[in-house]
Amino acid sequence: MSQKITQCMLSIFIACAFLACGGSSSTTGGPCTVSLDCPQGQVCDSEAKKCFVVECAGNGSCKGASSETGAEICAIVDCNGPKVCTAVECGQTPEAACLEGESCVSSAYFDAIDANGGFCRVTNDICTVAGTDAGPDASAKCPAVPCGAGTTCDAASGTCVPTASDFVCSACSSDSECGGANDICSPFTGGSFCTESCSSDADCSIGFTCYEITQNAQQCVPYSYNCSGCIVDGCPSGQVCNYHNGSCVAPQPTCGTCLYDYQCSADGSAVCFKADGNPQSSGVCAPSCDGGAQCPANSTCTSHSSGG
Repeated sequence: MSQKITQCMLSIFIACAFLACGGSSSTTGGPCTVSLDCPQGQVCDSEAKKCFVVECAGNGSCKGASSETGAEICAIVDCNGPKVCTAVECGQTPEAACLEGESCVSSAYFDAIDANGGFCRVTNDICTVAGTDAGPDASAKCPAVPCGAGTTCDAASGTCVPTASDFVCSACSSDSECGGANDICSPFTGGSFCTESCSSDADCSIGFTCYEITQNAQQCVPYSYNCSGCIVDGCPSGQVCNYHNGSCVAPQPTCGTCLYDYQCSADGSAVCFKADGNPQSSGVCAPSCDGGAQCPANSTCTSHSSGG
């Protein structure tokens, strides 16, 4: 697609991130000396000098500060993922602080840290469990934390979700029921639904593409070319909508393989970065820095063709 999304590309990303986060194995990463050299959710094996995923039951299952590879804690790093050992990044000394826009937490659900320290997570990137609060720190949730461009605050979950025109995907029988003068009632397989006018994919929300419905009307339509399932009903907190089949799924983690932006986040906080710029090729999920959002440590902000 031609849409330009500005996002955070991990430093040395093209050189080694695909080896560290992709590849055929989901349990090993790149070379390391200490666990801080590894991606979050992986720790360094002092003998193999490689990063591994190590599941744990508690902090006692991970290495302490006196170990050769540094202090680790047992934490949930990915939404709905298992507890794994990860390097202590913050909370033990004033010098070990997170960047602006990040919070020091002991889990992806924004649990408070203790004397064992924690790891840094983008403040807006809060995992939630359906029916529960996003975490003990209300200041880490919207509306206390402003939502980015193109998103709005879901007060029930405290997370930022895409802003959508109220009429989009509403059942209709005539164009007059749909938005502005150029928005129309479009025929889909499952019936007729309101769609929003566009001139390119850049005008459409995540999960939608600009399609020539008629000779004189280009409209933003879901990838499934239908308005059903989560495209209409949304998804529980911590899940994203698959706009090709209307089902809710877990988002891909940072460095997870992707084809579309919607696979990385529901609110645009992460996008599908494609190093070759080809919208048809596979990419990896990377944090977005659109609108001036702060990049994580050891990363840089660059522009790329959106995964859509």
